[in-house]
Amino acid sequence: MASFATGDNTSSDSSSDTESVSSPSSSNSLSGFESDASTETETSDSDSSSSSANSTDDENTTGSSTLQEATNSSGYETNEKLELPLLNPRKQRARLIQNLLKRNAPDEDNGGDEDGDNGLECSLCMQNCEMSGEHRLCSLKCGHFFGESCIRIRLKESACPECKTKARQRHIRYLYAKRLKVIDRSEEQRVREQLRQERIRTQILEFELDSMKMSYADVMKKMQQLEANHVTLRGSLERSDVESSYEKLEENVMASNGDSGYSLVLDRNIAISRKPCCRIMKYADKQTKLIVSQKGFFPGYGLRLMNAPSFESSNYLYTSQKMVCDITMSAEQNLIAVASKERSSKLFDLRNYQAVTVFKPGKVPILSCAISSCQGNENELFLGSHQGCIYVYDIRNPGNYRQEHKIVEDTTPVIQIEIVKESLDFPCGGFIICQKTSLWFYEIRHSRESGVLATCLISQENIVSMNYNKEAQTLLVQLGTSLRQHRMRHILGKLTKLNATPTLQILEVYYAKTSSPVTSRSTQIRLNNNNIVAAYAQDQKLLSLFATNETNQLSIQSYPVTKIIYDLCPIYMNDLTYLAALNKSKCFIYKLSKSGSLM
Repeated sequence: MASFATGDNTSSDSSSDTESVSSPSSSNSLSGFESDASTETETSDSDSSSSSANSTDDENTTGSSTLQEATNSSGYETNEKLELPLLNPRKQRARLIQNLLKRNAPDEDNGGDEDGDNGLECSLCMQNCEMSGEHRLCSLKCGHFFGESCIRIRLKESACPECKTKARQRHIRYLYAKRLKVIDRSEEQRVREQLRQERIRTQILEFELDSMKMSYADVMKKMQQLEANHVTLRGSLERSDVESSYEKLEENVMASNGDSGYSLVLDRNIAISRKPCCRIMKYADKQTKLIVSQKGFFPGYGLRLMNAPSFESSNYLYTSQKMVCDITMSAEQNLIAVASKERSSKLFDLRNYQAVTVFKPGKVPILSCAISSCQGNENELFLGSHQGCIYVYDIRNPGNYRQEHKIVEDTTPVIQIEIVKESLDFPCGGFIICQKTSLWFYEIRHSRESGVLATCLISQENIVSMNYNKEAQTLLVQLGTSLRQHRMRHILGKLTKLNATPTLQILEVYYAKTSSPVTSRSTQIRLNNNNIVAAYAQDQKLLSLFATNETNQLSIQSYPVTKIIYDLCPIYMNDLTYLAALNKSKCFIYKLSKSGSLM
């Protein structure tokens, strides 16, 4: 057992912070060491208490002295003196235990981690990863960390041991950082993203506010102009004491079977199909057949042919899988072409009711068609597409189209095509193209090399349909409602030339009472050298006749119709004039006659 000695207060104060226990035997027998130290401390305390009480207080204040325990290299005890502080046994014991705990505590530079020097532990072998060697730190593409030697063995299963994501040997990535510290900035990024979205919304709202302010200013300016025009027109009407044309129109529309000079009598009611899908109707003068589109008895659509004047069904032609949009005929060649919403158009022979050929201009649906009746161009077929293109085919060569016409300013669908025969103004004829928002006339030049000349007749309007009378050379255009016009209009005009430019000379404009949400085609009837416009008003369920006599007096006669009318077609036969009105499943035949003079 080593001997203990006490030093003076100065030596004990200077060596109090460098206590050490170097003997293995003393560290292994901590309890015995503590008991001897307590005995020696008690003896020292008794001697010092008898000499002076102040020395004990000084020793307790300055701290503890240095404990030196010397051992030789073989581990045996020596006779070297060890210094012990003059402290309370309990404080001495707590001091020793605290020093031992500090020695066994992990290094502060290691970050307090239990995984080793670099703070990362392989989850497979539970050993620390190294910066080099076989067990160096690496990761997979999924982001999990392993030791290289361990993960190469486990990758034989072709999956990550942690998340089971597919992985291969080539997916191993080496990491060269000694310490990895991940900072979670997800909340900051979320707040930044919200701030960015709010700034974008603020900019959009500011832009919309500026646009609304500009629109409001324009509307207020237009309102002021309209108010000024209204005051001016009202003043002129009061001065001239002229009846309003709209009030006059109201009276005429409400009049039924008055002194108009024409009368409509329902001749017969023909049931076309049980399936309500009838839309288009044409009459072949030479063949005396009424052709009506309908839905067939099996999937698909076709044409019902009825013989006049009995109007009995004679044949049925299957045309396509989709609804028929337009029909055109060539009376001289006994041919009929059909355009549906499909990408092709079929040509049929009326003599054997068989399909002659099929025309496929492209991948765009075909909505309209027309066969030329001009001299020298009897074999030309015009097809109108959904994108505003017009394809010109030669019936004898259906492989490729000869010409393609397209209006750059208007790419709306071509809903109708009408052929214009030769005349004094147009020696080679031409054709009229009706699109959703514009109406164009293509004049054929004398030389084929010159091609055609396109002229816009009507633009920026909501066009519903058109009807061209080849004998009278008059054109009827039906316009829907728009921002400028809140009522439907029927414009009757004649195609002429003004200063070598084709123009539409407007003869009459007939206003309907209100708009019609259903697309209903109007038509013109030629009777006793007078043009009569027949139209259907859906809101009032009236079939109206508009006519103007030689003294420019307007006559309107309306007849109640319980069913919605989709198409109207005049029929001239045996010096009699009929008007066919097509419903979704029936056809009404009206007999038109003159009962008196026009008012």
